[in-house]
Formats: sequence, structure tokens, C-alpha cells
Amino acid sequence: MAISQAPRSPKASIPRASSATTGSTSASVVMTPRDEARKEAVTGIFGLGSLLAIMRGAYADAGAISIHGPKIAREVTVLGRSNEQIGKALDILGQGGPYMGIMGACLPLIVQLGINHDRIDGSKVSGIPGVMSRGALENKVKGELAEAELESLREQQEAEQKLTELKAQMNGEVPDGVSSESAAV
Repeated sequence: MAISQAPRSPKASIPRASSATTGSTSASVVMTPRDEARKEAVTGIFGLGSLLAIMRGAYADAGAISIHGPKIAREVTVLGRSNEQIGKALDILGQGGPYMGIMGACLPLIVQLGINHDRIDGSKVSGIPGVMSRGALENKVKGELAEAELESLREQQEAEQKLTELKAQMNGEVPDGVSSESAAV
């Protein structure tokens, strides 16, 4: 570089891939239901990777996976149309969909149990719906038990009140707070 030339900015020196150089035309490709299933399977793998990164405290990696994973999933799906081996691999991956769903449904329980028994740091998985700190979960359960006990006491009091009123009516007495005309009905 000659001294008289201004240095190029770092961004300017990074070559950019275009659809002409990569052969990708995924932006204009209409996704078929099969393509969508394939893309969903790949996206699920990226989601799992992102979750694992979060659990390990690698938040930047989780963010990178979340940002770039869907684009990669789309490109791999488009490649699967023209590359039979990739397409077969995506189809096999897609067959695991129901099993991935079960894993996804079980994961919050497994993570919560890990938190409860100090195997997983709860602060690193706070974004998982339904997962909370051990103390918060204990307080939630204790609160629900207290509400159930209070409701049970209310029902017991109502039943005792009803029994008292019925006994009084059977004995021809008028219970407190009830007029003699309404007791005769």
C-alpha cells in the first residue's frame, strides 16, 4: 500500500458472499411443507444448542446461535432439495421431531430437579418457562398448599353452619340471624 493511500476500513476488506457466489437463492425459494418440516428439525437442534450454551453460562454463544441458527436452517433446507444426502439426513432428523417434542417437554422438569438438588445453577437457566429458583418454587408450593387449606377450612365452616341450621329446623328452633317466617318455609 502506498503511503499516500488511506487505509481501508476493516469492514471494507471483508468479502461478502452473495447469492451469485454461493449459489443460494433461498430468499426467493417457496418453502414446501416438507421443507418447513426439515427447517423446523434443524431449528430445533439450534434451539437445544442455545439452551445448552445458556446452561453453561455462554450467553454470547447462545445469542449467536439464536440469531444465526434460523438462517442456517433455511440454507441447509434449501441445500437438501438439491443434495440427496443432505435431504436424507434432514428427513432422518425430522423423524425425531416427536421425540424432540418429548425431550423439550421433559427438559424443564429435568432442569428444575437439577436446580432443586444444586446440580444446575438456576441463574443460568432463568429463561426456561416454568423453571425457577428452589426457594421460589418452595414458596409457590407452600402458598398453594396454604390456599387449599384455607379453602378446606371455609368449606368445613360452611358445612358446620349448614348442619347447625338444619338441626335447629328439625328441633323447631329458629337459628340466629334467621327470621321465624323464613324458618317456617
